[in-house]
Amino acid sequence: MICPSCRREIANESNFCYLCGARQQPASYGAAPRPFKRLHRSVRDCKIAGVCGGLAEYWDMDPTLVRVVWAVLTLFPPPMIIAYVVAWIVMPKEEVPVYVPAPAQSPVQQTPAS
Repeated sequence: MICPSCRREIANESNFCYLCGARQQPASYGAAPRPFKRLHRSVRDCKIAGVCGGLAEYWDMDPTLVRVVWAVLTLFPPPMIIAYVVAWIVMPKEEVPVYVPAPAQSPVQQTPAS
């Protein structure tokens, strides 16, 4: 994207030009909005309660990295264990779409022509 004030190229998602400081207008007003992110416990990537997996999905990070950081933090201040339990209680569980198989259709029976 080109800044209309200083005519220099800047990143497309910038709200302000980092060279001159001018406020940027969105490229198109009809652009699709960012998807709404919801914090939830993960059902697909869970070890104990899915808290770290849910945080990793929310932050777009590797869940293993979140688990390692959480484990290191629990070694130093004991309130981190309480924070995990509180997050377990407060964070809603991820809604997984239910698979409903299509009803079986019987093959069309053809009667022989007389």
